[in-house]
Amino acid sequence: MTLEIDLRTPEYIASRRLLSPAFLKICSALLGCCLLGSAFYAALVYTDGLKRELASETAIVSELREEVAPLLELAEETALLRARFNLEQDLLQSLPSAQEYFTVVRQLASSHRLELKTLTVDREGNVYLKGWGRDMDNIALFSSALEDESCFFSSEVLSVHRSPKGGYFFELSAAGETGNGGGTE
Repeated sequence: MTLEIDLRTPEYIASRRLLSPAFLKICSALLGCCLLGSAFYAALVYTDGLKRELASETAIVSELREEVAPLLELAEETALLRARFNLEQDLLQSLPSAQEYFTVVRQLASSHRLELKTLTVDREGNVYLKGWGRDMDNIALFSSALEDESCFFSSEVLSVHRSPKGGYFFELSAAGETGNGGGTE
């Protein structure tokens, strides 16, 4: 076994090295800074790309909202029309039929000895009558009798004119259950 002893001085050994420890520390520090700088730059580039993508997606969403807005308005209008239609149907079903009005008015007119010329019923249940009677008392009693019926809540004689041949022509209106002047809404 041979033992070798290096008799060179540490300065000599350090001078012969290709890279000094200080240089290696500086290089590794610079390399670390470069890596950190590259990572930071990559993060900036990545976030910038995300920002551009977000802006693009936001623009697409805005365009789609503008395209959909008329459809949403149409859907709201359709829903309102359906609700209105359903309410009208419910109201029409709750009203007595025009036939019921005709029957009640004809029976009362004949019991008061009046002749009806025209009889009109509107959608609200209001009845408009034109007719002839022998005397004004029968016309007034007929109007009162209409108010006593369950399908009318008011009656009003609109006009009375003396006929040249005798008797009186009259016009009368009776408000039905949902007609003007009260009733259920």
